[in-house]
Amino acid sequence: MNKSIIFSLFGSIVLISIATHSAEAQNLLIGKYIFTPGEEIQVQFDAQSNYAENAWIGIVPSQIVHGRESENDKNNMGYQYLSKKTRGTLSFKAPNSNGAYDLRMHDTDDNGREVASVSFSVGIPNPSAIVPMPQAPAPVASAPAPVQPTPAPQAPSAAETRSQDGRYVDHGNGTVTDTKTGVMWTKKDSYADLGRCVNYNDAKNYVSQLNTGGYTDWRIPTVEELKSIYEMEKSNNISYARDSAYPLHLDAIFSDNAAYWYWYSDNSICCGLAFFSGDRITGTRKDANQACDKWAAEGVRAARR
Repeated sequence: MNKSIIFSLFGSIVLISIATHSAEAQNLLIGKYIFTPGEEIQVQFDAQSNYAENAWIGIVPSQIVHGRESENDKNNMGYQYLSKKTRGTLSFKAPNSNGAYDLRMHDTDDNGREVASVSFSVGIPNPSAIVPMPQAPAPVASAPAPVQPTPAPQAPSAAETRSQDGRYVDHGNGTVTDTKTGVMWTKKDSYADLGRCVNYNDAKNYVSQLNTGGYTDWRIPTVEELKSIYEMEKSNNISYARDSAYPLHLDAIFSDNAAYWYWYSDNSICCGLAFFSGDRITGTRKDANQACDKWAAEGVRAARR
């Protein structure tokens, strides 16, 4: 059953639909987002008590269409039954081949349905995202070395560039600061980084693993923060689709191959999406574990202050 509500984004009234949920949760959660081949994956699950004895969780390649248990069963790369447990932790081994995968939960092994999923990647983390620890200077024998201030994680100002209107500062280390609001953003969003869409829980896991620019306090932005970088007067062909008919209203200082929709969260309320193309910023809400729409290309652009 759905409930319709109206909310305002950027001065526009938008009709959205929110699905009502059972009182019992059905979620999957993993502690990190990227694994090496064969690495152990611990997944926490919440399942409903009416699931069958043979309800199961399995690893399925991300390119397999979500929804049908029978299709997931044909393509699974390792599974475990829940045996009527409604909460717990299961251990899996990451596939031996690099790529994008999901852990998917199903209510039965007899032509059932997929009820939850969480995505992860197998491969070596991007070396550009790894910031080396600074080395201590060698001691000077003749005199004590002067105390130096701790350097900020971002690159020196000499490496910085500005957007054409001067509003945004690209620090040259994968971060961009909006001088109008003081919010720092990742130059790349998750779609540009991973090459695929993410659902809300995937987005939370992705953001929690970031150390872009040497910072580790990245988070999903609020809707007000996303509204602040939506600029109707700017139309740049920097989306993943490279479709000039659907430009992004986002400054070109941000990296291309970007998503059209961005996840946001306000006061820990899940899960909003803001659309960055069209004549106004519009929004909708989805379930945290709902499969992402590969056409819409949901993503997250991490923020911090």
